[in-house]
Amino acid sequence: MKTGLFLGRFQPFHNGHLEVLKKALTMVDSLVIVIGSAQESHTLENPFTADEREEMIESTVRKEKLKNLEIIPIEDINDDDRYVSYVEKLVPSFDKVFAAENPLTAKLFKAKGYEVWTCDRITSFESTRIRELMGKNDPKWKQMVPPPVAAIIEDVEGVDRVKGIVNPR
Repeated sequence: MKTGLFLGRFQPFHNGHLEVLKKALTMVDSLVIVIGSAQESHTLENPFTADEREEMIESTVRKEKLKNLEIIPIEDINDDDRYVSYVEKLVPSFDKVFAAENPLTAKLFKAKGYEVWTCDRITSFESTRIRELMGKNDPKWKQMVPPPVAAIIEDVEGVDRVKGIVNPR
């Protein structure tokens, strides 16, 4: 049985992440999703809490009827030399890493002998762009995330949170 590892901050989880997740599940039997920067929230780059991001992913996975997934939030250690061994201690064993468009993650895990899958950035679904649209109160952001994610963002008043960070009073 082959297990994959998909790492990201998911700020927020968007349609590009969902595409990668679905692609990953065609290549492995099970997938561990690591929510990185779990200690970060309420900042411009990381407006959502780890619990909110986990809920975004879980609700999307349920709606999409995807199986054989586990979600694990992990705090940053900001030490590239120890990062892979740090992750290895916190998650079940895995065979393949899905680094999407993250060259540093790909480099670190390849250096430790892991098979790494990468893809080009899906620019129409960048988290940075989604947060920018939220900061401008532009509803186009909703088209870039799965419907359950939009509902969660609205429930936690995420747009107001992002607007408050972008435009502090």
